Amino acid sequence: LIIESTNKHLSQLIAMNSLQDHHPVYSLSFHGGAGVIPQGAFDTDLYQQALSDILLGAQSFAERNLENPLVKAVDLAEHCVKLLEDHELFNAGKGAVFTADGTHEMEASVMDGATLECGAVSLIKNYQNPISIARLVMEKSPHVYLVGEGAEGFAAEHGLPRVQNNNYFSTKKRFEQLQAAKGTQGVFLDHSELRNDPLDPSDAVDASSEASETAAGLNTNVTDSSETGTVGCVVYYKNDVAAATSTGGMTNKRSGRVGDTPIIGAGTYANNDTCAVSCTGKGEMFMRSVAAYDIAARMKYGGETLKQAVHDAVHCGTTSSTVAPAQVAARPEETPAQQKLLLPPGSGGVISVDGKGCVVMDFNSQGMFRGWAGSYTKSSLEKCGFNTEKMSVCGERVVVGQVGIWSELV
Repeated sequence: LIIESTNKHLSQLIAMNSLQDHHPVYSLSFHGGAGVIPQGAFDTDLYQQALSDILLGAQSFAERNLENPLVKAVDLAEHCVKLLEDHELFNAGKGAVFTADGTHEMEASVMDGATLECGAVSLIKNYQNPISIARLVMEKSPHVYLVGEGAEGFAAEHGLPRVQNNNYFSTKKRFEQLQAAKGTQGVFLDHSELRNDPLDPSDAVDASSEASETAAGLNTNVTDSSETGTVGCVVYYKNDVAAATSTGGMTNKRSGRVGDTPIIGAGTYANNDTCAVSCTGKGEMFMRSVAAYDIAARMKYGGETLKQAVHDAVHCGTTSSTVAPAQVAARPEETPAQQKLLLPPGSGGVISVDGKGCVVMDFNSQGMFRGWAGSYTKSSLEKCGFNTEKMSVCGERVVVGQVGIWSELV
C-alpha cells in the first residue's frame, strides 16, 4: 500500500473529484486548524512533514485493524486526533496555547455516527489527550458533557494518566505568542496573525496582567512558526462515520471561555444517515450557526449532496431569505448578503465525510492545514485516471491521499 502524497504540488491530484463517485473501503480526513496562514511566514516543509506523518499514522491504524471486529470508526477518529494532540505544532494537547492567566484550558468532543452517542469535555488542564476523556464520557457515563475538575476527576476514576503539571503544555513559542497578545490587548485565533483583533470587546483581557508562574520551565524544542491550530478528524470506516475535534482555545483568552469544539452540532457532528463533520476557526461563529449540524441538515432536509451542503454552509449560509430593515440600518456598511452570512469570509473551515465515504474539505479563510486518505479498489483508481502500475498495490486495494495548506483539494 502507498499514499500518493503530492504535498507541495497539490494540483497534481487531478483525479480526486472523480474518486467521489466510487465507494472506498474506508476514507478519512483531518485538519490542523484554519485561519490567516500567510505563505512564506513559516517553515512550510516542517508542517507538510507533520501533516504527512499524521496521515500515515492514521492510515496505518486503519489498515492494521480492518479485520479487527473490536475497532470501530470512532476508534480511528480518536487515534488520529491523539496523534495531532501529541504534536506541539498544533493547538491541541501538547501544543495548546496559553490563556490570559498563563495556563492551558483544553476542550474536545467525539461523536459516533452509528449510534449518535457523543461525549465532550472542556477546561481540561492536566491530561495529555482531552479527546480520550471525551470518549470516556461518551462510553462510560450517562452524560454528554463534563467540565473542569469534574471531567478530570472522571478521567482519574477510569485510570487515564495525568501529566505531572500544566507545564507539559508550555512551549516557548506559545509563551511568546501570549506576550505578543498581551502587548496589543488582543485575543487571537488559532491561525490569526498577531493583530489587535479580539473577537469581541468583552473577551479582551487586561494586557498589564502578568502570566502566572506556571509558565516557567518552558519547552524550547519548537518551530519558529506561529501558525498552529485546532485539530479534528472525520472517518468513514467499516460502513460507519465518526467525528472528533480537540483544541487549546485562543491565545490570551479569558479563563473559562469555551468555543465550538466541545459543542455537539456546532464544532462536531456525526450521523451515518448523512455525514460526519469537524469544524475549525472562529468558534463563536460556528456556535451561532450550529455549523456542523447545519451541513447534515442540508443533506437530510434539503436533499443536498455533501459537497453542496459544505459549500453552501461555508460560503453561502444565511440566517433567512430576507433581511429585516432594522438589521440593514444597524449595519449600513454591510450589504444585505454580507449581513446574512452565518460564516462570513475568514471564519474558518470544515472537514467532512458522508455515509458512502465521500470526503469534502472546504474553508473561507486564507488556509487550512489538512489531509485526507482513501482506500480504493485498483479498478476504481484506474477508471479515475490513476496509473496503478506505478503504485505499490496490495491485492486489489491501494490507498491514495494528500496533505495541504492553501490550495483547494476537494
